[in-house]
Amino acid sequence: MLKNPKEPHSYRTKPAVSINRQTSTEKNNEGITGAPKGGVLCSADTFVQAESSVLRIKFCGKSPALRAAANRYAASLKNHNPRNISNLQEYVYAVLAYENDLCSSQINKKMSKTILITGADSGFGKGTAIGLAKKGHRVIAGVQVEPLKTILLEEAKKEGVELEVIVLDVTKESDRQWAFKTYEIDVLMSNAGIMETGPVAEIPMENVRRNFEVNVFAPIQLVQGFLPQMVKRGSGKVIFTSSMGGLITVPFASIYTATKHALEGIAEGLKDELAGTGVEICTVNPGVFGTGFNDRGAETLMKWWNPSNSLSKMEIIQAFADPKGLENQLDPQLMIDAMIKVAEEDNSQFRNVIPEAIIPWIKATQAQAWIAKKDDFLTVNPTSL
Repeated sequence: MLKNPKEPHSYRTKPAVSINRQTSTEKNNEGITGAPKGGVLCSADTFVQAESSVLRIKFCGKSPALRAAANRYAASLKNHNPRNISNLQEYVYAVLAYENDLCSSQINKKMSKTILITGADSGFGKGTAIGLAKKGHRVIAGVQVEPLKTILLEEAKKEGVELEVIVLDVTKESDRQWAFKTYEIDVLMSNAGIMETGPVAEIPMENVRRNFEVNVFAPIQLVQGFLPQMVKRGSGKVIFTSSMGGLITVPFASIYTATKHALEGIAEGLKDELAGTGVEICTVNPGVFGTGFNDRGAETLMKWWNPSNSLSKMEIIQAFADPKGLENQLDPQLMIDAMIKVAEEDNSQFRNVIPEAIIPWIKATQAQAWIAKKDDFLTVNPTSL
């Protein structure tokens, strides 16, 4: 509200209400409840302003400043005095200020979105969930197990934000069905994922199946559960956390990148299949960021793989499976900021590769697949560009 309604801001630049320049005898008290009988109380201009104010008296119950202004205005009526223009303007400006505040509140509420993000207990998911909550959105943060819920709630408290943390194991049917029945959401951020590494010719099939269950089948099941409400409403957004590995293949992480290739195909299919429904589909494709995800993924092969017995030649293993490849990873905040931006905006770019500096390398690697022969590598050395 205005601290001093007599000195309103932009409302001074134009009349508070429309002025109908009739004479005082032509506009004699009609339409004003409680006006004294007989006689003209004020000029025609002030009279019309007064009528407008009284007709809008309904706002008085919602603001102390409006009630005070209305009481002062009512006192001038009760005393049969000509309406005091300063009191009258004060009231009209207070009404307009209230309506402006109400409009701003409604706009902010409209701009605020309900966003459900999976895999919110660590890495990009946690950072994005907290970042979106700080910006005023209602964030439903899904974590895999109960202890992680406690940890994330404590983290949110430290950050001074409110998160609605739920246990949502994306591979668990009962968790998914409960979420579908409980929440009406604007944005689904399908972010949960795992990485299994090792050579394709040797990796245990249980590892392959688990990687596809989490990274591919669960996202399909999530969109199948949430898309009906979005299509019915005519609005909504699905954001898949893919990877640069959804656009190229990383040797010895081929199963993981295969899941992200599949996710890219799913996203591309949905985008065209849902055209015209008002639902937006897009991907975010991070490069190598220091969340710990890549490091832990690289460790998964140590449980079962013996390089000395591998079908791959040692020089190839050393070239592509060197732990030094994970040195100098990027600051995750760069990716988190990008994910927040995509979640908030309308009409996003479909594919969002971060950092953009790796796009030429990705395209060069893709092009290599069209020309490579028997003994040629598909992977292009980025330093060669």
